[in-house]
Amino acid sequence: MTPTSKYLILLFLFIFGIQTKGVCQNNSNELLNEYLWKKSFDSTQLISSKTQTITKTYFLKKPLKPIIKTKSRQEYWEINKFGKASIKINTVALNDTITDTNVTWFFYKNNELSIIKKTGIGGISVKSIEYNNGIPYSFIYGKSHNASNTKTKLNLTSYTEERKEFIEHSRIGNSTRLEKHKSKDSVVFKTILTEQIDSNHTQITTQFPFYSENDFIITKGITKQGVVKLCFDSKKRESTCFEFKLDEQNRPKEFDTWNNTKKIKTHFAELIYDEETGNLKAIISKNLTNQTIEIIKYHYTYYD
Repeated sequence: MTPTSKYLILLFLFIFGIQTKGVCQNNSNELLNEYLWKKSFDSTQLISSKTQTITKTYFLKKPLKPIIKTKSRQEYWEINKFGKASIKINTVALNDTITDTNVTWFFYKNNELSIIKKTGIGGISVKSIEYNNGIPYSFIYGKSHNASNTKTKLNLTSYTEERKEFIEHSRIGNSTRLEKHKSKDSVVFKTILTEQIDSNHTQITTQFPFYSENDFIITKGITKQGVVKLCFDSKKRESTCFEFKLDEQNRPKEFDTWNNTKKIKTHFAELIYDEETGNLKAIISKNLTNQTIEIIKYHYTYYD
């Protein structure tokens, strides 16, 4: 995995709407969503299908119960003609009367993600990305006030820079890369070590010098049977592994979720694609513990 590819994965994460602590996944759900977005929603696919918007809705089927729509969650993206998200709206029902809407805007320069603006407590959080040869070397975090009367519109009236994060890249031999994330005063608060074990196996170790309990390891490998295996290990959580079987177009067609600490399979999921556009239509997942089935449906609109 090249440094540029690794940071493209970061951009997929932002588009998919996942909260991150820096440039790498910090839990197994982020790892799963990153992989699914990369394989099923990459920019080439979205361009070729002329996708303009994506709406994601959730349904639940409990044993001996009918399928019901989960009204507490809905996600919506607008995709530009370069196959990249320009806006993402996440709606969550906190209770029967209160619904929270979180909006993220994405801005690009020279076809690279340059600014992310997101609604938050007390205003709009702003993250700017500076590049060197296609690889981010700094993140600038700030906050703006939005004078708009609706969350889905931007009318920024101020900006305050809060902190800046610098990223130092180095190589160790031919197969290992080290990133050091530093504050303005050169204090290293995170390191990421990427090791190419062999042509089919990669290991990424993320360490937090001041909070070692947050350290985690991600491993990716391909078995002799062609199964893609992704595992997440940390000190605070049980180890989780995902095993993907791919179709003829190299897209995930089904996957198993394993609690690797207890050595038990917890979920089985199947992915369904639209034959005409190639876009993902649905993910059907079965919880093997309580037999509950979750269905995620994707609805699209297209450019003319």
